[in-house]
Formats: sequence, C-alpha cells, structure tokens
Amino acid sequence: DPTMVFVGENSGEETGSSSKPYTSVSHAVAAGGTNIVVKPGAYEEDGVTIPAGTTVKPYGENGSVVLNGAVAVNGGSVSGVVFSGAVTVSGSDSELKNDQFKAALKVVGAADSLISSNDIQAGLDLSGDTGTTVENNVISGAAAGVSANASTGLKLYNNTFVNNTKDLQFTNASATVRNNIFSAESTVDGGTVDSDYNCYSSVTVSEEYFNAAAEANSIWANPEFVNAKAGDYRLHKLSACVGAGASDEDTPAVDKNDVARTSSDIGAYTMVKVENVYYVSTEGSDDAAGTQDAPFRTIAKAVSVLRAGEKVIVMDGEYTENLSIIKSYDEADSFVISAQNAGKVTVNGNVAIVDSSNVTVSGINVNNTAGNAAVVVNNSTGIKLDSASVSAASGNGIQAAD
Repeated sequence: DPTMVFVGENSGEETGSSSKPYTSVSHAVAAGGTNIVVKPGAYEEDGVTIPAGTTVKPYGENGSVVLNGAVAVNGGSVSGVVFSGAVTVSGSDSELKNDQFKAALKVVGAADSLISSNDIQAGLDLSGDTGTTVENNVISGAAAGVSANASTGLKLYNNTFVNNTKDLQFTNASATVRNNIFSAESTVDGGTVDSDYNCYSSVTVSEEYFNAAAEANSIWANPEFVNAKAGDYRLHKLSACVGAGASDEDTPAVDKNDVARTSSDIGAYTMVKVENVYYVSTEGSDDAAGTQDAPFRTIAKAVSVLRAGEKVIVMDGEYTENLSIIKSYDEADSFVISAQNAGKVTVNGNVAIVDSSNVTVSGINVNNTAGNAAVVVNNSTGIKLDSASVSAASGNGIQAAD
C-alpha cells in the first residue's frame, strides 16, 4: 500500500518504512502519510492534528499505542489508541473507534462524527455539533458522562454508563437516546430528546426518578454485569437488559467487542456465553473483585454473588466459616463451588444447603468441630457432593431432609 507509513522508535533516517519509521505521528502527518500505522509504545504528540482522509491505527493489538499530549481530529479516523491527553474533534466525518480516552474528549462544531466502541473515562463534551453518533461506548468516572450543548441530530445508542455523577447533561440539544444502561440521574434543559428502551440501574437510580422519566419501554432493573467491580460490563445471561432494547435502522449491528447483535440487548455489549469464575484465597479480601488476581477472602462472599452458570474456585488452605447456600436454577450444575485442588481446601465449620437446586460442592473437606452435622441439605434437589470428606464432633457427617 503506497499510502501506508509507519511510526516507531528510530534513531536514524526517517522514511516512513517499517525499517525506517517516522518517530511521531506528527512527522508522519507532515510528510503526507494518510494510512499511518503506529508501532507499540508511548509517543509525545502534543498539538498533532489528524486531518480528513487520514487514518491512524496500531501495528498490533488495540491499546498498545499511547499518545501523550493534546490531539485534534479534524475529519480523520483513529482506532485502537490510548489517549492520555485531551482530544478535540472537528470537521466532518471523523471516526474514533476502539480507543481509550483518559482525559477530556470534545466534539466541537463537527458534523457526522462517529464515536464508537471506546472506553471514555473523563466524559464526552459535545458543543454545536450536528449528526454525531455515540454508540457501544463504556462511559465512566466523569462529572457528566455525555454533555451536549446546542447539539442537533445526536444519536446515543447502546452505551453503558457507570460511576458518573450525572450520565447525561443536555442543554438545548436534540437527540435520540436508545438502548443505554444508565447508572446515575441526568439533566435535560431545553431541546428535544426522544429517549426510550433504556435500562435505569435499580442499584443506583431511584424508582422515583425512573418513574418521572416516563419512558414507556424503558426498564428499572439491575443490569447484572458479569463483574462490575472488575470492570467487566458484559451482560450476565439472566440480565433484564437481554432482549429489552429497540431494534431500528440506527441500532449498531455489532457490539463493543465486534460481536454481532442477534437480539436487541441494552448496553455496550450484547449477551454472549461467558464462563465467569470467582476466586477465593486465604490471602484475599472480600472488598476485592473476586478475580484470580484479586480474590475474595471468604467462600461466603463468593457464594453471595454467585449466579446461575457461574463457578467458585477456592484456593488451597483452611477457611474458618459457616456457609449458608440458598441457590436455585433449573439446569444441572448451575452453581459450582470447587476446590482448586481437590482435598486441599478445608472449611472449619458447617455447610447448610437449603431450599436449593442444582448445587455442586467439589473437592472441599468440611470439618465441623462444634456441631452435630458437617453438611446439612434441606428441601433441596440436584445437590452433588463430589470428592469431599466430612466430619463432625457428633452425630452425622451429612444430614439430609425433605
């Protein structure tokens, strides 16, 4: 491709070839490059402008390129890049896809911009723009997730808003708002906003606010993310957002991970089968995310967040706690609690499985030194105790009753 030029580390002659790359995006643009491929690394790019007809993308995985400093996108296209400085979009037909924005992202007086499938961590500020499409983004941690002032023709579809002070702050804006997950209240002053088929999180948004929004087809529910604390905002299979959205000509065909949307799911991600596992370690914390790198401290904490189709892995060690398991779903092995290494996990306490179905406990020793039974199963079906030993101070090791 004669239009392709490379950017990367280079202490010698710069020709834009893979072996003699330009040392900055600025140099590549100045040399007339229109298809700019950037090798992994961090680049000081304060003041660079990406003009119309120019694309910038990483040579390798998305997120492997970091641009430090202020960047202007004036009709150009950037994908797969991490921006640590402010980004301003202007001109026509700019595209920002699969990027990460750690500082302010502004769209000023632009036309027909596409902001798609990004992680926006300091808010999106729209001003005097027309025809901007904002879709499939995770927008988090801002005073205002999306702020729009005198914007017209704004399309806000399938975004997931989390941990913002306000999700939307619109002033004299006209917008269509569909299939978004909102976790905070919004402010709309003037303009015309057509908003429906959204999910308002029942965890963080009051029912009173939801009712006042008066959106006929929106829902007030727990979005049931796979693991919000770990930043995994994909939908669990039992999420009320699955199939609850609108499907029209402006609904994106794929989700944030480029997975085809085969149903009208709300949020940046369409529901896909996910094998979600929570981990427990004697060195963990119940304030952690429950991942392998940030495990819980107690099995009880893991059980409390366990949902149908998920699994708990308990790392080697002794856990002094009593477990109460009340879980039910209509598929075999819906809830699995397993030792990472069979026989190397001991619960010093008792395990009570009550009013449950399809629970499997595997490879865990239960030693109740202060009770009549180590494991009690009551009014439950489909319970499996696999490769575990049980002992009690007196009475039965396992006690079962209808």
